[in-house]
Amino acid sequence: MHRPTLYTLTAGHWMIDLCQGVVPAMLPFLVQAGSITSKAEAGRLVLAMSLASAIVQPGFGLYADKRPTGWVLPVSVVLATLCVILGAITDSNLLALAVLGIAGIGIAAFHPEAAKRAAAAAGGRKSSGMSLFAMGGTVGFATAPLVTSPILEHLGRSGLWLLLLPGITVAVLLQLHAVGNAHSPAALTNGSSSAPAQEPRRNDWRGFTILASAMTMRAVAFYGLNTFLALFFMQRFGDEAKIANIPLSIFLLSSIPGTLLGGRMADGWSRQGTIIAGLVLVAVSILGLVLIPWQPACWGLCVLLGIGLFMPSSVMVIIGQELLPTRPGLASGVTLGLAVSVGGLMAPVLGVIGDHYGLSATLGSVAAICLAGAVLTWMTPNPELTTKA
Repeated sequence: MHRPTLYTLTAGHWMIDLCQGVVPAMLPFLVQAGSITSKAEAGRLVLAMSLASAIVQPGFGLYADKRPTGWVLPVSVVLATLCVILGAITDSNLLALAVLGIAGIGIAAFHPEAAKRAAAAAGGRKSSGMSLFAMGGTVGFATAPLVTSPILEHLGRSGLWLLLLPGITVAVLLQLHAVGNAHSPAALTNGSSSAPAQEPRRNDWRGFTILASAMTMRAVAFYGLNTFLALFFMQRFGDEAKIANIPLSIFLLSSIPGTLLGGRMADGWSRQGTIIAGLVLVAVSILGLVLIPWQPACWGLCVLLGIGLFMPSSVMVIIGQELLPTRPGLASGVTLGLAVSVGGLMAPVLGVIGDHYGLSATLGSVAAICLAGAVLTWMTPNPELTTKA
């Protein structure tokens, strides 16, 4: 494992996903300031970045497979940071949509190349290494509100220029440790090119499609819980908004140990077993949320929700790369970008279920979706048994 490269890529993942998390975190402040006058406008800002990222990310993956694109890493971090800041401080909704769309392109450019290099830097401990890389993004999302809210509250929107400090710092580190010293997988793995070359496996497109479908199911579950968990506690226990946000915070923070645990379990036990166990744990925990009337116990179940939902995250990326051994960039682009964004499009459908049947039914739907994802994972071929060309 080439730790300097892996740690630097993890820092880059933190910064790039922090930029994604800044947008929803700043929306209440934009509404309060009158910059946004409707929920539709707020939704369009988030959608502009996520859709732009989802659409172009597989393309960046294909490009990364054809030639080294290390220069994209520092450039994408600076571009995403700068455009998120501009989107926050402008008073023009059209300009905000445009620059946030460009930020989404920067985010899309980062993930395929970074994930490919992280897998190479992990060496023989791919699942553990990728879980560390994935944790960077998880921490980025989780810390975005903690970073954004104090800045906006005390310094206003112009204070977001402070984000350039970590953005530029991370970009420099990426150039020094993940680009300048890591132009090839051989360099990332400390010159292990002396090992005998192995015959490459064929791409398993059918297996990859099944895996991507399972990852989409997991993404639907994430967006469903992230959107409706606090509302569920408000509806079921009569909590105020600030209290209902506590279990949501517990859920998001628990994603960090869940991501690391998943990597260790996959290396020491079974990759597909780890994914299935995590998704089943989510389904069982949701059943407990719906049935158990004691609120502190439900808060505890939110820990299991976060652990279970994020156990599969990095493992799915590794399996995707191994199912498409000659297209690791494309595999990373789909598993890290497209599948996740498609999952987000299902959030309104879950909202309709909640409007008609209650939020217990919404969470029940999420549980069923997780079980469907577990079945799809079980159907996914084992990459290590893929027929060699």
